[in-house]
Amino acid sequence: MYNRISLKERVTHSSDVVECPVKDCTHQVPRQKKKYITSDTFLCPTHNIILSPTTFEYRDYTTNLLSKDAEDLQLLQTILKQKRENRIALSNSEDAVTWNMFRYLERNQLLVGYLGSLGVRNTSNPKIHYWCYDREQQHTYSLLVKARKTFGETPSRGSEPDLLIETENAIILIECKTGSSNNTKPSRVDVEKLYTEGDNWFFTQVFNAGFYTIAVKDRKYELLRYWLLGLWMAKQKKKEFYLFNLVREETERTIEHEFGKHLISGKGTFKRTTWESMYHFIKTSSTDHTRIFEYLKNQTLGYTSSGKLKMGYRL
Repeated sequence: MYNRISLKERVTHSSDVVECPVKDCTHQVPRQKKKYITSDTFLCPTHNIILSPTTFEYRDYTTNLLSKDAEDLQLLQTILKQKRENRIALSNSEDAVTWNMFRYLERNQLLVGYLGSLGVRNTSNPKIHYWCYDREQQHTYSLLVKARKTFGETPSRGSEPDLLIETENAIILIECKTGSSNNTKPSRVDVEKLYTEGDNWFFTQVFNAGFYTIAVKDRKYELLRYWLLGLWMAKQKKKEFYLFNLVREETERTIEHEFGKHLISGKGTFKRTTWESMYHFIKTSSTDHTRIFEYLKNQTLGYTSSGKLKMGYRL
């Protein structure tokens, strides 16, 4: 895995060529333009990575994983077969960080304590679903499938939160961000009717503002969907609902106000938390945290358009 230690602090590229970002490598490839392509034309054969001006992709996605034991690889391969998009091989992949960090929590029996540190009440027997894959049922979490249908989502465009965790008393969704923001807008104008009128106007029971204000004007379409579908699922099971926005310390500092102002109080909990605080929880809860610390400390987010390496987390 190439990181802050092994990557150049600055890369040079022109309108025609891009250089390999690994230190001491002089290999150059043609510059990717318009559409990103995973072709050997853009491969650095020495380091086995596909190059672009601002990031790179491992030929073998398992290079981007902390754990490569048989159980983890088999589970992830099964999940990726039903996951809508697979971006784990990208050097700045949010999916890779999500999998590496939460799989560490799960495998080291730290998930209960972590959820408690976020303020979840009664965290007993948590079942974690990565990208909504239910390991027991071997398909997408069934209640999410029902929620999607209730609000008119099609299978190819259905909401897919990064993590869905169910405890005895709660439904918890976690939307993870590393390099991207929470600013999203719908690509189709006809979805407003589907989300607002589904289940006898359930939308009006959980939001104090209209769809256009939240999803279009304030660009919180993704969070809107997770709040709506998550609360609907929690209602069916008569459980509490939590939506956590997991971001880097230096980003999304006002998201609790920006999105929270649209929510009817008492219906659930929306909260911002950070990768850095997750690490500090691990540090105080586990004696075997060196590898996870080195991983997060040395993570990068690709390169700026001017070729400067972007650092990930403040640890």
